[in-house]
This record gives sequence, C-alpha cells and structure tokens, in this order.
Amino acid sequence: MTKLKDSPVFFLLAHISIFYVWILTMRSNEALLLVGTTFFVLLGNIISLTWLIKTYKRVKGNEKYFWLLLSFGVLTSFISNVIWYIDGINGVVHLPGWTNLLWVFTYLLYLAALIFKMILLKHTVDYRPYMFNLVIFMTVAIALSIHFLIEPIWIQSDYSIGATILTIAYPIFDLGIIFSSVYLYYISRNTQLKRSYLFITMAFTLQILADSIYVYLLHLGIYQIGSIIDPFWTISILLLGIAGLQFKNESSNHKIIEKEPLSNIDISIPYICVLFLLILVISSYKNDLNALSMGLTVSFLLILIRHFSFIRKNQQLVNEYRYLAFHDQLTSLYNRPKFQSDLQLVLEKATSDQTRTALLLLDLDRFKNINDTLGHYFGDCLLVEVANRLESTVAEHGTTYRLGGDEFVIVLPDTTKPKCITVVRKLLADFQYPFFIEGYELTVSPSIGISMFPENGETSGGLLKHADAAMYLAKENGKNTFQFYDEALHRQLAYKMEIENGLRKAFDNKEFSLVYQPKVELKSGEIIGMEALLRWQHPKLGFISPMEFIPVAEETGQIVNIGHWVLKEACRQNKLWQEQGLHNLSVSVNVSVRQFQDSSFLNKVSSILEETGLSPRCLELEITESIMQDITHSVDILTQIRSLGVKVSIDDFGTGYSSLNVLKDLPIDTLKIDKSFLENMSDSMNSTMIKSIIKLGLNLKLNVIAEGIETTEQMEKLIENQCNLGQGYLFSHPLPPEEFSMLLQKGSFSKKSLT
Repeated sequence: MTKLKDSPVFFLLAHISIFYVWILTMRSNEALLLVGTTFFVLLGNIISLTWLIKTYKRVKGNEKYFWLLLSFGVLTSFISNVIWYIDGINGVVHLPGWTNLLWVFTYLLYLAALIFKMILLKHTVDYRPYMFNLVIFMTVAIALSIHFLIEPIWIQSDYSIGATILTIAYPIFDLGIIFSSVYLYYISRNTQLKRSYLFITMAFTLQILADSIYVYLLHLGIYQIGSIIDPFWTISILLLGIAGLQFKNESSNHKIIEKEPLSNIDISIPYICVLFLLILVISSYKNDLNALSMGLTVSFLLILIRHFSFIRKNQQLVNEYRYLAFHDQLTSLYNRPKFQSDLQLVLEKATSDQTRTALLLLDLDRFKNINDTLGHYFGDCLLVEVANRLESTVAEHGTTYRLGGDEFVIVLPDTTKPKCITVVRKLLADFQYPFFIEGYELTVSPSIGISMFPENGETSGGLLKHADAAMYLAKENGKNTFQFYDEALHRQLAYKMEIENGLRKAFDNKEFSLVYQPKVELKSGEIIGMEALLRWQHPKLGFISPMEFIPVAEETGQIVNIGHWVLKEACRQNKLWQEQGLHNLSVSVNVSVRQFQDSSFLNKVSSILEETGLSPRCLELEITESIMQDITHSVDILTQIRSLGVKVSIDDFGTGYSSLNVLKDLPIDTLKIDKSFLENMSDSMNSTMIKSIIKLGLNLKLNVIAEGIETTEQMEKLIENQCNLGQGYLFSHPLPPEEFSMLLQKGSFSKKSLT
C-alpha cells in the first residue's frame, strides 16, 4: 500500500479524482470553477515537467533530447494555461490569441519530439510490417477529421480567417501526432522500453481525443470552462511525465528482444477501421439505401470475413516458421541468422549513440572428448544446460546466440571494457560448477575471445573474425580464460597469416633446406648418427624459426607435404654421403602427429626408401609422446615401421603423454631425454628425473640419448648416470650438408676440442 501511495500513477488517479469532484461540485460557481480548473491544470503541468526534467538529466546519449523537447512542450503548455487563466479572470477572449498560438506551438514541440524519437528508433526495428496498418488507420483518421471537424469548421465558421485556420490547426497537428505516436508504439514493442512508450501513446491519444471533442464543441458554440473533457489534457500531461519515470527505470536493460510477430489484434486493425468507416458511410445515407448498396455492403462484409480467416491461418504458419528461422532447435537460443540480423541493428544504434559494443565468442574446452566418449545424446544434453547457464548469467547485460556445434556468441550493447570483464569473469566462475546429466557429473570450461566495436572492427564480419582470433589465442594460453583482441594480437595474426601464405609458396621457391646435427657417443666422442632439422629462409621475413612455422603448418595441414619432403631429402642426402665413401650412419627425421596419422604414411616411407636406395637401418623416425593418445593405432603403425627395418625413437621424452603402462609394449628403439631436463641439472628434482629416465630406458633394453648438451659438466653427469649417447651445441650446431660432410670425414670429437 505504501508503494502505491508513493507511485506517480497513484498521484495521477488522486489528482484527477479531486479535479472531477471540483468540477461537479463547483459547476454553479463560475469563478471558483475557473480557479479550480486552472489550479489542477497548472499543478499537473508542474509535476509532469519536474518528472520530465529528471528524466532528461538521467538519460544518456541522443535519447535525452527527446525528453528535452517534451519538457519544452509541457513548459509551453504551462505558460499558455497561465495566460488563459488571466484572460478568463479579465473576461477577455482573444481568438486567435497568445493562448491559442502557444498551444499550437506546444503541439509543434510534441510533434518534433516524436519525429526525433522515430529517427532514433529506425536503427533498432524494422517498421515495414506495421506500415500497412498505419496507412489504413491514418486514412480513416484523416477522413473522420476532415468530415466531422475540418470541413464543417471551414464552411460554417463565423470567425475570421486567422481564427478559423488556428482552430483547424488543432486537428491537423493532431493527425501528425497520432501518426507518430501510433508508429512509436508499434516499433517500441520490440524494445525493453515498450512500457514507457505505451504511456506516451496513451498520453497523446487522450490529448487528441480531448482536442477533437473541444474543437467540435467550440464549433457548435457550447464549450464551457469546467467541461468534462478539461481533465483529459491534465491526464495526458501527467502520463508523459510517468513515461519519463518508466524510461528511467527500464533503460539499464540492454537485452535484445525478439521482434514480435503481428498479433491477431494487429491483423484486425485494418478491418476494424474499414468496417467502422463503412458504418459511418452507411449512416450518412440517412436510411436512403437501395438494394444495390445493401448488396454491396453485405458482399463486402462477407469478403472481409473470409479474407480475415485466411490471414489468421497464414499468420499462425508465419509465426511458426519465424520461430524456426531464428531459433536454434536444440537449445532454443537465437541462431546465426538472428545473430547477424540483431548485431547489425546493435552496431547501427551504437554508431548513432556513440557507444561501444562487445562481442564474446565462446568455445567449450574438451567438449569433443565428452561427445566422443559418452555419445551425441549426452553432448546435446550438455549443450542445452550450457545454453541455460549462459542465458541466466548474461540475461541482464546482453543476448546469447548459438552459432553451431559448441560455439556460442554473446552481444553486450552499450558497454565498456571493465563492464565486459566483469561479465566474463562471472561466466568463467559459473562454469566452475559441474553439469549433472543423467547421473554423470560433467565439467567443461569456455575459452572466450572478445572484440570491441568500433575499435576492433566496424562490421559484424570483422568483429566475429577478430573475436575468433582472440578465442584461439585464449585456447593457446591454457583454455578456461578470455582474451581481448588488440593491436598486438592483430600483428601476431598478420605475421601468422604471412607465414601461412608463405608456406604455400616455399616449395616452388625452394626456400626450405635441411641442416644436420651429429649424435655422439659420449665416452669416445665418435659420431654415430645425425638428426635432420628443417630450416626456412623467407625472402621477405628472413630466417623463420621452426617453433614459429611448424605449428602453423600443423594447423593448416601443410605439415604432411612438408614432412614428406624432409624425409625424402634426408634420405637422399644420407645416401649421397654413403656413395661418397663416408660412414653408413643413421639419419633421424622428426615425424609430426598429423603425418603419423596419415593413412598413406607407411607407403610414403617405403616408397622413399625404395626411390633413394637408402637402407632402412640407416633411417630413424622420431615421434612424440602424443601418439600414446591412441595407443592401439600407434602400436600397429610402429610395428609395421619396425618391420620395414626402420628404427623408432620417442623425442622429448618426459614432457608429454608418457604412460609407463604402455611404454613397455611400444615397438621403439630409443628414448630421447628432452633438453629442458638438462638446463638445470644442479636442481635435485631435475637430476632425479634424468636418472629415472635413463634407468627406465636401460631396463627396457632401449638406447637413451640426451639432447641439448651444452657443457662438459652436463656430459660428465650423463656419463656418470650411464647415458652414453647425446647431441647438442657442445659438439656442433646444426650444419648445412657441405659443412656437415667435413664433420663426417673427421668422424669424432676429441675431449680437447670440447673444452
């Protein structure tokens, strides 16, 4: 009850009730009736003006000027009512006078405000579906206004030309206001502020009703102060103020609303208007109807009924298709077409209001594992739960869409970077809680890429592309995190793209080459083999590290062709050295996971050996521990490689997916200790790890070789722990074939040369 008493609606009801009581009780006292009527009108003006000024001060952007124009309109109305009261006391009626001119100017301000508002909203809503209704409605309204108001006043008025034009100005301006307010009501239904705009439409509708009755009574010469319609203008003024307060209360909600389809009432409006006009036309005949006119009327009504029935059925189908067109069938979130449509409107409004918009692209980490392990049914259930959690988290800030698969996008209009970070952190925090699906407790986390409008792009395509790039960087940074797109990332992506494009031309331009690093027997210093390493000299970027271009080649799939060339070139070069009389040593070649998984990999290895004439025992393939993710397939491939006579080693052992349970069953020859363990051998933990790997390898009857040896102290420690093979800068940097030939001729390293 307290809230009701404090509400502006309660004030309006109380104010108007007292107003009507005063009119009814003071009807016999003209002086008091004038004072009371003026008091209630002016008080309504002052209260409404106060509310509108508060709204103007609190609203941001171009929207505030709409409320400023309405405030000026109410202020002008207040001034005109003061003059009207003074004229009434003095018993002077000027027509046309300052009061009438100011009232007309008030209507001009209202019309300007509505037109300004229509221009602002044109970026947010498609008005075309409502235009037919508006045209029919305005046609009927204009016909009624001309027939009952404008034409009679013009023909029968006893006033001067100026007074007649001024009197006619009311219905003419009313037509503009009614069109603008009804238009505003229609397009506002697809915004979060439709309640505020409904009050505006009600205010102007009531004002126009009062104006029409006033002009009609004035034309008949029977209008008197204290008429039953006098409170209508005060109600209209107060409704404008309440609309401002409603706008203040709702304007913080930025969620995009789905455009409402035409309702049955919307569809009925043109028929009701035409039917109403038909009734008036028939009544104008004054019972002088013949059979033809009656038959035409009945036929017209039957056609209307039949057509309306068809329209209703079609509208139901349109509504169903519309839902399917703009919603994801699995999660019921908006889909990609809806995202593209909404984002375009959001960006247009952001441009108009000079605000920023954030686009968040989310991809679920490890979703594929859950989908592959439990099946698509559980994957779909998980996506539904994820959608619900996203929707509940961002509902107050923006709109969530599902683009497809496990990819979602969130649009945050009218935001800032700090606000965006707050929303994102809440998202990540909410995903710390597991999802419970039919007895399974599932945990997934999102990787989130963020692009900001306008600094990261001015089109939906550009923003989505940059958010996608930022998202992949978030995944590379450990997943379950977020990344903003910025200039540094832009340069990184541009560099990556240049690498990607360059890789496609590197073969034709012969930009790739191989260098070789010797493998050494640590105690004797004898060279017992070499590793072939890929180098790329880009014509524009210069030397590009394998650490930079190999991941790009893996990602794009070009690593398969590159790996084939490396393998073939290494075998060819080794065979050439053997033909030159150098020792028959084994050359090691790195094989990527993608190469290893290629169905034609075995055939390619066999063909290269046959083509180059290199003995299989002089080739060693180095693979990474990541092949253990699919151990059954890996064991099968490795077994076939060994059957060819080719040796196999595990590179960078101890840094990946090592599993002692399956290591004993892998058909391999060598373990390579990763150089990261050698960088700080004085550390007790590193030292223990090295000893354990060496002991494990020896117990499994495997060769153990350490890579990255740079000091004699490291070499001596390895020898002390029974690791007899190694490679690294202590012996030699990777060398081109010509220089490496000289090293092979030498055959070994003396201890003196290593100190």
